[in-house]
Amino acid sequence: MKINLKILNPALHKNKIVTNPQSQAPLSLRRGVGGEVKTKHMKCFSILVTLILLSSCSNSFINHKLQSEKIGACTNEAVPIKMLSNINGERYEFQYCLNDGFDGKNYTIERNGDSLLIKFPATTAKTALYKLTLDIDAKPAYHHIKLGDQQTIEVVPTNKF
Repeated sequence: MKINLKILNPALHKNKIVTNPQSQAPLSLRRGVGGEVKTKHMKCFSILVTLILLSSCSNSFINHKLQSEKIGACTNEAVPIKMLSNINGERYEFQYCLNDGFDGKNYTIERNGDSLLIKFPATTAKTALYKLTLDIDAKPAYHHIKLGDQQTIEVVPTNKF
């Protein structure tokens, strides 16, 4: 009885697959030495880029500063609200009737959708008229602002240069 043994050299077989791009071997076998390492690096790079993009989009804030100046007794006369907009945000100048001892710290700013709500403390019997200057810088942008119990103001950015 005669037995035919065919011995293949695995090193030659591997080199043949690597060097022959026309081979019918699967793509994973044709990558050659280090192909798996490149794939792992690409996956890590993709995950890193995704994490950076997601973390850079979540930094919302509202920075504000209020200056108050007592100007006299309260009147029912309507005074227009002045707005100045620049790269640092918006500045609102308006008059508001508040408690006589208002110190400029007893107010809150809340975000409600694309609106900012500025709330002042309830007034007592003794009130005074204050000139208020409110500086606001917010991200994401807001499109409406309500200053106390006054009507809501629509904020429309302009592109004039």
